[in-house]
Amino acid sequence: MNKKTIKKSNAKFAKATPAQKRVLIAKDVIAAIKAKTINPAEGVWCARSDGKSLYNETQGGEQLSKLIGKNVQCDVCALGALFVCTVRRFNNLEAGIVSNYQVSDIYEIDSYLYDFFSREQIRLIEIAFEGGRGAMIADSPLDNKVAAIFSDTELDADEKLLIIMKNIIKNNGKFVPRDLINKNV
Repeated sequence: MNKKTIKKSNAKFAKATPAQKRVLIAKDVIAAIKAKTINPAEGVWCARSDGKSLYNETQGGEQLSKLIGKNVQCDVCALGALFVCTVRRFNNLEAGIVSNYQVSDIYEIDSYLYDFFSREQIRLIEIAFEGGRGAMIADSPLDNKVAAIFSDTELDADEKLLIIMKNIIKNNGKFVPRDLINKNV
């Protein structure tokens, strides 16, 4: 993208409602999967595919988007995908902030997503993608149903993430697992 296109895209994002921003982020995730700049993977929050650390090689004050820019391949879970695409679009998170956390401490880093998605939405997206075996534990009957959405399928991580993002787009910025629970995904 050239600077003019980026500026126009950022202006559109800034004017969007919260729900529209979530739809734009979900569309960015889909585009990144298709462009192979994110590689969905269960059990991986966010790691550069080239093995370079986002945590040990960061310098305070540097924009994180430089480390996970549009042409950098990252292995990500569903929340990692949302995080990477949000940082790529919004470009306002300093790398030094991330360097203070360990990969397993995603709760603090995911708080960045709370500007766009509610805690409950993040929890449900994580439970669905990871089958309840990720950072968010399935601890209610609804959670268990959400965790089971993909359990009996042969879908790979790419397909699961695409289904989740398309659900967010279809439902105007909200992940509605009920739409997937009773369907044979």
